[in-house]
Amino acid sequence: MAQFTPSLPPDLAAEVTALRIPLVELTRHAQLMLRLHTENIELRAMIEKMQGEMKDNFDRVDRNIANANLRLRIHTDANVHVTQYHPMLRDPPILESPDNLKAWIHEMHGKLLVDGKVLFPSAELRFRYVYSRLHPEAQAFVTTQLEWAQVTGHWDYKDIFNILKCNYKTDECKCKAEAWARAKEDLKDFELE
Repeated sequence: MAQFTPSLPPDLAAEVTALRIPLVELTRHAQLMLRLHTENIELRAMIEKMQGEMKDNFDRVDRNIANANLRLRIHTDANVHVTQYHPMLRDPPILESPDNLKAWIHEMHGKLLVDGKVLFPSAELRFRYVYSRLHPEAQAFVTTQLEWAQVTGHWDYKDIFNILKCNYKTDECKCKAEAWARAKEDLKDFELE
């Protein structure tokens, strides 16, 4: 066994000598550490290269998505004229007089049957459309029903027709004033959000 002594600090040389670590073993450990250090550097380089490739791939995917969205928007914009719906019936006039109620209800009902599903896809939109076609005095009769619909989520535009018939005292009125008064009292128990 060869003794290991060259160019070590004296305290380390003493430890090496005291431990009697052979030179061959120390050389093997040094070579192993050097190899591990070299592999570590190579692995770091490979990881950096892979990260760069992944970034390039993500950038390419982002560009492809952006291009696809642009093509879709251009295609959609080009076909807008084809998909736009043109109403079949004109808007009913604003209900301003009880004398026009029957004709107005027929016109409104026809409008909602023919154009309603496309122009007003939800029950709430249909209800609000009918409400918007009322004179402010007629809207005052229906305000309670509007509040009730907001609380319960029951958006039936025919309720507006029934309230107007009742308030204008038509022959078709099937409701009683007491029932509406009770409904108004019940509404006070609910709070609008």
